Amino acid sequence: MDQWKVWLSETQNLQELQLPRHHPEFTSKSSDVQIHTFCDASESAFGAVSYLRYQDDNGKIQCSFLASKTRVAPLKSLSIPRLELQGAVLASRLSQTLEKELKLNVTHQVYWTDSEVVLKYLRNETKRFKPFVANCIAEIMDVTSKEDWHHVYSENNPADRCSRGMKASALVSDQLWYKGPTFLHTVIQKIACLKANQPTDKGSKLLALTPFYDHSIEYLRVGGRISHASVPDDAKFQLILPAEHAITGLIATEVHCRLHHGGQEHMIAELRQKYSPLRARCVVKRTIRKCLICQRQRILPKVPIMADLPQCRLNVSHGPFACCGVDYWGPMLVKERR
Repeated sequence: MDQWKVWLSETQNLQELQLPRHHPEFTSKSSDVQIHTFCDASESAFGAVSYLRYQDDNGKIQCSFLASKTRVAPLKSLSIPRLELQGAVLASRLSQTLEKELKLNVTHQVYWTDSEVVLKYLRNETKRFKPFVANCIAEIMDVTSKEDWHHVYSENNPADRCSRGMKASALVSDQLWYKGPTFLHTVIQKIACLKANQPTDKGSKLLALTPFYDHSIEYLRVGGRISHASVPDDAKFQLILPAEHAITGLIATEVHCRLHHGGQEHMIAELRQKYSPLRARCVVKRTIRKCLICQRQRILPKVPIMADLPQCRLNVSHGPFACCGVDYWGPMLVKERR
């Protein structure tokens, strides 16, 4: 009854809820129209939410809420990975429906989940799954590809509101729900500024690297004042790698194997000959920690249990200080008389 009263009182706050439903009419100058769909699941529900991200005529990135869907978890208890997979199925259905009904000229569909198990499911090419998992994967892969799916942290996942729920008073002022995570705006805007040779904002993590955009390969490189150094260009202007991207892990693994499973400092020095991964030390530590060969090398032999103490050290019949001794080993001053 108490929960019912709380829920009833929260419904009054829904009058303050304002949800912009209009999406703009794109002109010929508008480009890179994308739909980003997030999904999540919990023991009680699973859901998905989609956002429209595009570049307007002024070159500015815009992001707006499109739609969301939530489903109550089935009565038959399912594991969290299976519920997360159900959320991924719902996300694929939602994004395809939006593209069809809104008649948008979408250039790319992007999907986000905070479940690494789902990403492993979708990227699997060898293992065969049970019918339930196999059918879900087949439905997802019919309309998407494994390159469309990415990992997002839970704190940046707006679909977490769908699976866990939240009060109406909090939903009214929740910017993450209305506009999506900040990286949909900031990261791409920073790259756009670098393409146009414009400075990035002072709070950018890339600012310390003085990056510039290499138009020949369409990628970011580290800048600096060593352009006249007699070293290869890749060593002078390394490619910037994101810390959490899959390609960064593959490059670090290749370097680790090429160095015959070398240590952290050796790997970092070798990586920086061509690349400059963000949070390089964390990337290297994670690579070494996941290496099976290094895990076997780190295993120590089990220390045997020492033998029992002898009886003479356990059965003491007299009290403390019953036997005392004085250490006379040392310098003893002797004075001789005449």
